[in-house]
Amino acid sequence: MNTQYGPGPHEGSNDESETEYVQILDADGNVRPGAEVPDLDDEELLAMYEAIVLARRFDQRAISLQRQGRIATYAPMTGQEGAQVATSFALSGEDWLFPTYREHAAKYVH
Repeated sequence: MNTQYGPGPHEGSNDESETEYVQILDADGNVRPGAEVPDLDDEELLAMYEAIVLARRFDQRAISLQRQGRIATYAPMTGQEGAQVATSFALSGEDWLFPTYREHAAKYVH
């Protein structure tokens, strides 16, 4: 596996541990040589993409409703859709999910 290691999210902190991260795509969106790519077929990828797009549209609509005063409060999830969809997509039907605010996409998929 072509794993790239680097400092954790708090570069320069006194924490002695290092955080491993895996980079599959390069800066141009191409698969890095030797990267382990998840074994997903086109149908699964399309289903995940559709869920991400739906989550983004839901989020935009809910933000609009909140700003109009038509719903009391709403915590946006913008930018988190992919992580929610991907992790929920990996769950089986018997797995439990405990979503909190900003995790509407996870609940939609699971």
